[in-house]
Amino acid sequence: MANLINDLIDVLEAQTGCYNELLNMANNKRDVIIDGDLPSLQKITSDEQVVAGQILRLEKKRNEVINDISLVTTINADDLNLSRLIERLKGKEEEEKLIEVRAKMSDVVFELKEANKMNEILIKQSLELFDYTMNALRSVRQTSVVNNYDAGSTSSNHSLFDSRQ
Repeated sequence: MANLINDLIDVLEAQTGCYNELLNMANNKRDVIIDGDLPSLQKITSDEQVVAGQILRLEKKRNEVINDISLVTTINADDLNLSRLIERLKGKEEEEKLIEVRAKMSDVVFELKEANKMNEILIKQSLELFDYTMNALRSVRQTSVVNNYDAGSTSSNHSLFDSRQ
């Protein structure tokens, strides 16, 4: 069983590493959102998809290891969680490793959730600013057309946007 526990620890450490990568990307994403750098934002999003795929593969492996552990311990795989496994390992070397990796993963996932919340707020603010700016530009255009109603039909509709390609 010690080998299975070590396999589980290895998978959890790999998942924690992936979550750390996502956390770094989320922090970089915050700066990119603030700067309004869309190409960099697309690159980060693409990189996040790759890491998410890695996490899914690791999750599948983790479930396989948990199923193997459940066979050895005769605990139903659905009822087997880290807390229960740690209880079962009282006094063994693997207990401390499992507690440590669980704490690290929990901390990283919490930080990642907070960073993602902040990025969500920043994106919403950016969209609101964009909507406000577009509405202001439309308002200015409509006002200038209304104010020139008596200028005759020779007035052309000028766009506020540069039409060069």
